Amino acid sequence: MNEWFDDLSVGSLRGANLIGLSSSDGFIYWFSVDNFGTAHDHTGTWLNPRHFYMEHESQVGGQTFREEIHFRLRANNTRIVVSLVATLDGAVVQTINGTLYLQSNGNRVTGIAEHKENSIEIFPNPSKGAIAIESSENMIELLVYNELGQEVFRAKPNATEYDLMLHETGVFVLKIQTNTITETKKVIINE
Repeated sequence: MNEWFDDLSVGSLRGANLIGLSSSDGFIYWFSVDNFGTAHDHTGTWLNPRHFYMEHESQVGGQTFREEIHFRLRANNTRIVVSLVATLDGAVVQTINGTLYLQSNGNRVTGIAEHKENSIEIFPNPSKGAIAIESSENMIELLVYNELGQEVFRAKPNATEYDLMLHETGVFVLKIQTNTITETKKVIINE
């Protein structure tokens, strides 16, 4: 896999990547080399079916350099939310938050954009009953109301991802509270 980008402060970066799954330990390994002579090796694993985690650690000038990268699949796998934190001896030296979007042909990434903070997403919508709720911060409380305004479900998920199954058809209102916001979303359940 090849990668490239142009940065005014760095110049033109070109890299080659080799990614593979190890049959001996089950981890995914990613090795990359760029035109500046920098080589990185990352080790990764799936934390759950929609969350992939990779890490890298090396020595730079006698200090420990560490990268942690989270890839979270969103919106029926049409985009990936990426967050990267790089530290040097424990001090944060770089953070990147963005979203990778798949092109319409389904096999290429179109780019990266800033990730909206405090966002809550629900998908699929409409749904046949099973919906996923994702938040950029922990959800403290989730309330679900039917079309008559009656509460039909309540949970305290204390998580950034929550799966919910609604067994009736119709329009439902979800009220989701996090540490900093309360957001209301509508979801349609079809047969």
